[in-house]
Amino acid sequence: MKQLLLFATIALIVMGCRKKDGTEPPPADKFGEVLIVISDDLDFLTSAYIDATDYTPSQTRNADCAHPDNSAKKIKLKTGTYDINARNSLVAWNTKVIVSENECEIINLNSSNTIGEKKGSVIFYNDESGMRKINVRLDGKLVGSILENLKGPRFIGPTVPAVVAILSPGTYNYQAESENGQKWEGSVTLINGKSTELILGRSNAKSIDANESNLIFYSPITNSGGPFIDVYLDGEYIGHTLSNYDPSIVDLCTAKWAVSVIKPKGTYSYTASSHTGKKWSGSVTAAGAGDCCIIKLE
Repeated sequence: MKQLLLFATIALIVMGCRKKDGTEPPPADKFGEVLIVISDDLDFLTSAYIDATDYTPSQTRNADCAHPDNSAKKIKLKTGTYDINARNSLVAWNTKVIVSENECEIINLNSSNTIGEKKGSVIFYNDESGMRKINVRLDGKLVGSILENLKGPRFIGPTVPAVVAILSPGTYNYQAESENGQKWEGSVTLINGKSTELILGRSNAKSIDANESNLIFYSPITNSGGPFIDVYLDGEYIGHTLSNYDPSIVDLCTAKWAVSVIKPKGTYSYTASSHTGKKWSGSVTAAGAGDCCIIKLE
């Protein structure tokens, strides 16, 4: 009797694990994790899809599943195979990932596994005022002109006028010259999928020739009419000051927000006017000795 009761109990338990129609329940879902990693210091992704789902905000530069900074970046998925489609502003990727149970898979997007045309970019910009337009060439070919920054020191980086060149990866020689005579030259290496920034400023311009002078027009901190002053030399506009300076603590020869113009030996007349209506006029002599000549507008 006891054996019959035990058999009946086991039968009830087994039958209780089945659906009403007698079929077995589906197995429980199994999950793993993936991490989308943008490597080689490439530009961040503008889109990243796993199958049809957008996971762009989950991208990271840290290829370590266990790193605390990646805890919110890891993507939980059911086990299986998924298509990956991603791109940044220059290139694209298309690959697959196999998600295994309780494993973290790294999707490494780098400069060598892109699809389609390989492209890199260089961004030339000037975050200073007082040099007017800067013409930029790569391997002797004009690629664009940077306009004078008239907005002030708070407008830096990508918000200032710039020249962007998108080219095949490789090393290029650049030459640049402002309308005020400042010159720059060097080489830049473009990497597939990456944007490289180059600042063209007074501090990294070429030294002036021995028969030239750098004429600097600046507004001192004592100037009630500054700091926004338009400056003209022999009737031609040469730039706009954007800040007042204390000459005791600033090297005016490289001051970002003064007006700088390179001129050969000679005497020049200048006029200037501020946003408050104050005006200046006079003459300045360039010694033409590779020197820096300071003109205070007070």
